[in-house]
Amino acid sequence: MPIIIPKPPDNILENLIHPLERSNFAEIQKSYSITILLNVLGGLHAGLTSLAEVPDRALIVTSKNFPRLYDAYQFAHDKLELEKDYDLFCNFEYNRNAKTLGTDDNCIIAVDSSCVEDFSDEQLRALLGRELAHVKFRHVKYLTAFNLIDYFVSFFPSFIANVGAVSALKGLLLDYLLAAQFTADRAGAFVVGDILPVIQNNLMTSGLETADECIDYELYTQADLSEDFNHFDRVVKLLMTNTLRDFAMPFVIPRIRELVAWSKSEECKEFLPKTPHAHKKTPKKISSQGQTLIKGQRLNLTTHSLKFTVDFELDNSALDIDIVAFLTQANGKVSSDSDCIFYGEIHHKSGAVTLNDDKSIDIALEKVPHNIERISIAATIYDADKHGQNFSMIRNARLKIFSAREEIATFPLENFTVETAIVLGEVYRYKGAWKFNATGAGFSGGLAALCQNFGVEIQ
Repeated sequence: MPIIIPKPPDNILENLIHPLERSNFAEIQKSYSITILLNVLGGLHAGLTSLAEVPDRALIVTSKNFPRLYDAYQFAHDKLELEKDYDLFCNFEYNRNAKTLGTDDNCIIAVDSSCVEDFSDEQLRALLGRELAHVKFRHVKYLTAFNLIDYFVSFFPSFIANVGAVSALKGLLLDYLLAAQFTADRAGAFVVGDILPVIQNNLMTSGLETADECIDYELYTQADLSEDFNHFDRVVKLLMTNTLRDFAMPFVIPRIRELVAWSKSEECKEFLPKTPHAHKKTPKKISSQGQTLIKGQRLNLTTHSLKFTVDFELDNSALDIDIVAFLTQANGKVSSDSDCIFYGEIHHKSGAVTLNDDKSIDIALEKVPHNIERISIAATIYDADKHGQNFSMIRNARLKIFSAREEIATFPLENFTVETAIVLGEVYRYKGAWKFNATGAGFSGGLAALCQNFGVEIQ
């Protein structure tokens, strides 16, 4: 049977909508008060352009003045399949947040300048994915309407005497907007293929690392996701005391909890197969300095261990890179399509190879079937041709080999041009021992070309 490179199902974006949003939306549709409020909002925005919503201290984002922010917007826009472009502004504020302002059909997105300074490329993509999800799923008018409730009360004086009605109106919208944030966080994770940048954004927007108490930031964002190591109680206490006083980031704790729970669901594994938190979490490596390899150099693995991890690392790349492994026979070809391990099939049936996430792979040499002579480890760029990307765009790339979590070797990778796939290295049998060959060979044609080279049928 030929291997099928999985594509997102046609309805994947609709399936990002949180069930609570659907049920809460049905409730607000029944509210006469919200209907009036939306009519007031429509009247206020009639004849206004989206530019009327631009904050005072903001500049429109272009590829020249804010290239990272511009690229993140384009990436998220394409991933969420939006047909219309929306004006993006960088707002010179320091709240590490973003807002979508206006109405569903006439809105702008404003990102605080501190996000550009403090967020990684992945975090910026997740942030823009969240905001564009509000547009995609038509949350914007309800977000704006919530802020207009006080105006609505003054516009209809009869409501002033009915405090209960005002509270009920706010509560109804707030329930919907909480569920809408759940949806938007899922969309941000979908854009980057990982929930961690979304969690980092939520925590950093809440000022976690500026808290008075000494906190290991990485510990709280990563260890929280482990079933064996849960620090949520301490995070909740911290966030609810010192760090939410001056930040307008709603629903931080329930949003994080909801996203973590979703990451472990079968639904998340189906829609986000590359999300490491939906699968086994790799233990943190010990950052000792290993041997540095040059292209073509061999390393005897058997003298170190029969179990090791191979990581592909690089700095600040906007490329969507995946790791692939091919288990081949003496003729250099796979015996069946199941011998190709990639984001659509992360485990080999023998247990010899497991893909942890999109840039890390575990290999257990004692489990390699007798007919397998070589394991070729490669990197590919997802949809490279569509985005006009290749490996000349990577910076400071290296392959690292860990044994018992300790680094034993590093293979620097450089001097690539038009390649969209790289055979990074090969693990092979030689006279009863297992060795590693630092290959660094480039291919054009991405995953499809690699599959053809190793005898895997694709369609």
